[in-house]
Parts: sequence; structure tokens; C-alpha cells
Amino acid sequence: MKSTQIVVLLGSALVAACLALPSAAQPHAKPEQIIEHLDQDGDQLLTIEEFEMPRRGRDRGPLAAADTDGDGNVSRDEFQAHVDERAAHMAERFDLADQNDDGFLTEDEIRLSMFRRVDSNADGYIDADELAAMRNARRAERAS
Repeated sequence: MKSTQIVVLLGSALVAACLALPSAAQPHAKPEQIIEHLDQDGDQLLTIEEFEMPRRGRDRGPLAAADTDGDGNVSRDEFQAHVDERAAHMAERFDLADQNDDGFLTEDEIRLSMFRRVDSNADGYIDADELAAMRNARRAERAS
């Protein structure tokens, strides 16, 4: 049970990080503005060295996704189903992020995993289109 709780807590932190913008960027900054803010060499692309971990959370309540019947309340059954779903998802994400399969995640592994998720064409760079696609996918995910 304790390992499930740790995975859920770690998962919540990773999900919040993946859904957020860099700390120095404005909450609703355009992808181009984010690139401009982080891009150190002016090529309008982010490398893994330029990529910063997001630090801001979601713009809606943490239990909104658990309210499956939309009544504005979360029942124990809804909450448990949400926790179980997130735990399974986050355990999978943990395994993908654990690059050296040692059973631990480092900041570098988490950062690289997040970078690879945004770098959809796997060219080693993040451009504004990839940031926009990630943002749109998150919005669609939250809407469902």
C-alpha cells in the first residue's frame, strides 16, 4: 500500500509538471513565447540543455477529473477509481522514465522523460509546434 501511495504522490507531481509551463513564463504564454524565454542560442528550438522543468500546476481543482458523474462532488468510489487509474498510469510512466532501471528516478531522468514526451518527432529539439501540440493534447485530456 505504501508503494502505491508513493507512486500516486510522485505521479501527481509528474502530472502537474507535465501540464504546466516553465516557472518564468506567463500562465497562458504562447508556445513561441515559451521558446523565446528558454532558447539560449536563438535558433527557436529547445535542446535538452535549454529545457526547464515546468513548475506551475493545473488551472483546475485536483479532484475535478475524479468527479465522473459531474455532480460537483467526489464519492469514495469515484475517488478510489481515480486513484487506481492514476496509480497504474504513473507506475507505467515511472518505468519509462527510469532510464537505467535502478528503481529510482533522478531529476535528470524525469527531465529527459518530459523532454522526450514533448519532442514528438524525436529530433532532439522542441519547437513551438510541438509545445502547442502538447498543450492542445492536455486541454483535450482535461476536457474529457
